Amino acid sequence: MAIRLKDNDASPMISINTTPLIDVMLVLLIMLIITIPVELHSINMDTPQNATTSSPSSQQIVTIVINAANQFEIDHVPLSQDELDQRLQALAKLPTPPEIHITPHSNAQFNSLAHVLATAQNLKLTKIGIDDGSDQ
Repeated sequence: MAIRLKDNDASPMISINTTPLIDVMLVLLIMLIITIPVELHSINMDTPQNATTSSPSSQQIVTIVINAANQFEIDHVPLSQDELDQRLQALAKLPTPPEIHITPHSNAQFNSLAHVLATAQNLKLTKIGIDDGSDQ
């Protein structure tokens, strides 16, 4: 007659508790997501640091609209890209350059907006505002 001892207590554990491993992996994943730099589309522009405020009534405002077909309009007058460049050059030569408001359509390509901003920067036009076009 053999006496049977409990084998469960002396035998090694066959299954591994994976809960701490999963917790550590989740923490590492969160740290990785936080440390990855965010990809931003940006345009470097030289903007004035100490802008003097002038009276709004004396300031001329030019509105540039970029529609869904990537066509430009200045004050509701359709223009080609070359005509837009010529118009911006003429505005830059004024003694007090006007304020430029750009309103791109939500379906307009980013290249059209980037062209207007780059042209304005090259011509030293610094009073530029961009509307998000959410009212369209």
